[in-house]
Amino acid sequence: MSKNENITFRKKIRKIPGVYNAYLKINNFMIKPKEFYRSLRFGFLAKYFPKRHCRLMTKPGARKETPFKIDLKNPIYFNEKLLWLKYYVYNKSSLVAKCYDKYLVREYVKKCGCENILNDLYGVWDSIDEINWDSLPEEYVLKITNGNSYHIFKTKEQDADIDRYKDTLLVPAKKRNIIYRSSGDLFALKCPQRFICEKLLKNPANNKALDDWKFYCFNGEPKYLLYVYDRIIVDGTQNASQEKVFMTVDFKNKMDYYKDSKSKVPEKPACYNEMLECARKLSKDFPFVRVDFYISENKPVFGELTFTPAGGYVKNLLHNKEGLIEMGNCLCLDNINEYTKLKKSYNV
Repeated sequence: MSKNENITFRKKIRKIPGVYNAYLKINNFMIKPKEFYRSLRFGFLAKYFPKRHCRLMTKPGARKETPFKIDLKNPIYFNEKLLWLKYYVYNKSSLVAKCYDKYLVREYVKKCGCENILNDLYGVWDSIDEINWDSLPEEYVLKITNGNSYHIFKTKEQDADIDRYKDTLLVPAKKRNIIYRSSGDLFALKCPQRFICEKLLKNPANNKALDDWKFYCFNGEPKYLLYVYDRIIVDGTQNASQEKVFMTVDFKNKMDYYKDSKSKVPEKPACYNEMLECARKLSKDFPFVRVDFYISENKPVFGELTFTPAGGYVKNLLHNKEGLIEMGNCLCLDNINEYTKLKKSYNV
């Protein structure tokens, strides 16, 4: 079936109650042979021929097209240095792999002396069939440990739709090998996949998720901050909308550096200095990492460590050229050999 025929077919069945949802369900779980073999090829290139993988991913018309040619030999821009780190350091690091995992990272947070900012953990399971749904509280967030989407946000206002929850979680679980081999984020595949359930953090006064404070940390020092607010939980599975402000950690607006960034700078929260200090502790072992927090009851709560925002690419001009130069200057790779924990087997 050609692309145009497929579009026409989907338009027709969209009008038939129940059929379109069944089609989407089957389509999400079905791994096409072409897609599978393409991911094997791209995963091989990312591991053994990273320059070739990078060219294929970022060339004009490609899925991750960049506004200029990536130079991995002499990286200058932020995304160039980030891709260099991904291919040559992070993909080989067991520490990065474990800290990307949403469950294993908890032990690293404890070792860094930040146990008090961990969210409440309700359970972790090797298989979705092991989950005792009746034992879960009225509200929770459920996700796979090495994914970045298709989370379940269960609120007390909605009935638990367990079949739909399973379908939603199994989409990234089934396709994660294809997704990460294709993008070249091989560190995301090194730890076993599990399912984790934590306390749902939200604003009790409305149906919005808590604001997100994302610190861009360079060589152990937070430099930039992406503030995400007005995130609305819809159908328990996604954020229908959100607003963003990109700025320095001293609240100087850098809206020109980030696509769709707003001009309104938020007020500094009472626990801001504590978040900064925790960001320093959690980023000290990495040349670059983004440390994400929420604020609940005036206290910071750890979100996750993100090593390659947007995969390290600049899809859709996420950052402009001026911002990429300035942020690239913040990321020093000359002392990469000093990060000894990245190059050895590290038990978290």
